[in-house]
Amino acid sequence: MSARHDGQSAVGGVVYLIHLERPYRHARHYLGFTADLSRRISEHRCGAGSPLLRAAGSVGIDFEVVRTWPGDRRLERRLHNYKNTPARLCPVCRGETSPATGQPLPTGPAMPSQAATP
Repeated sequence: MSARHDGQSAVGGVVYLIHLERPYRHARHYLGFTADLSRRISEHRCGAGSPLLRAAGSVGIDFEVVRTWPGDRRLERRLHNYKNTPARLCPVCRGETSPATGQPLPTGPAMPSQAATP
């Protein structure tokens, strides 16, 4: 575990990508990090946590976790900083699957090389 200047450690967990069933204003995706994905998704569905997912849920927009990676907050930040990351990494947007069909989501391509380097 490495110390960070903001007091948070770089403890491993899961970086996850959520695809909204339809856009909320300009947003179609949410990228997050958690140590407990099931708990975090339950929180999102209850309106806790992300203001984007709370707002989308309030107007009836559902969402689905479409991709996960083992990682930490540093990986989440690198992915956030990489241009158009959600659309590039989202299997739904890439035409690899559809949330409506219930098909298994592939693990897909590796992360962009800029995001994968520490």
